[in-house]
Amino acid sequence: MNNQRLHGSITTGLLKPITAALSIVALLAGCGSVEAKDTVTEATSADKVVSVNVTEPSNGLLPSDTSDMSGWKIVSQLYDGLVTFDAEGNETLVEAESITPNDDASEYTIALKPNLAFSNGEKITADTYAKSWSFAANAANGQVGASIFEDIQGYDDLQDAEGSKTAQLSGLTVVDDTTLKVRLKASNSAFLYKIGDIAFLPMPSEVIKNPKEYGQKPIGNGPYKLKAYKSGEEIILEKDDSYKGPRKVKNAGIDFKVYQSLDA
Repeated sequence: MNNQRLHGSITTGLLKPITAALSIVALLAGCGSVEAKDTVTEATSADKVVSVNVTEPSNGLLPSDTSDMSGWKIVSQLYDGLVTFDAEGNETLVEAESITPNDDASEYTIALKPNLAFSNGEKITADTYAKSWSFAANAANGQVGASIFEDIQGYDDLQDAEGSKTAQLSGLTVVDDTTLKVRLKASNSAFLYKIGDIAFLPMPSEVIKNPKEYGQKPIGNGPYKLKAYKSGEEIILEKDDSYKGPRKVKNAGIDFKVYQSLDA
């Protein structure tokens, strides 16, 4: 899918928050250089850890339950999704090989790249995405990002807080390991961009067993993996040498120092 097709329907209003937020991601993961007095000095090197200040994430490090910027900064380094955005807000495919809407944009066919996996070796398939999105949308799981899935058929049926926690979105059809069909309630050409939201990130099977515990020990598929989570003190990420995605890491890790407030 070319960029012209991807960007045909996005609005300026949607791009602004994406651009601002992803400038942070580009800075953390890219860690390029800074210029002073006509001299370019490398900000980091491959064997050094970047130190960053954050406040305590409000809901752990569960993508679909992330509602604050501190959590967003960290989660976005631990995971890759179907698509990503650059600092200018341009969308590019990451784990998706292609995302193809039907004629009226009421159904999307998502083809995944082959041989995707989390850092623990668990395979990422179309079923992984279907279960992750269903978990996030299901009111029984109490995820703060649930409402972003409201366009998908079957969302309304999952809005019973006392219902089954493993109930699935009826609008998601797993065709095979690398193909997922998404049926929407109505035509929506902006869905191409909604799937770039953090709530649409894939999560391993461990999250279903104990979401709260998983939020303290997340297993991602991004350029970094969790090394240590010391609540109220620091959250340390280390470079994942097995990562084969598009975000090239130029440091050894990120040490997120936790402060009670930015004033501190």
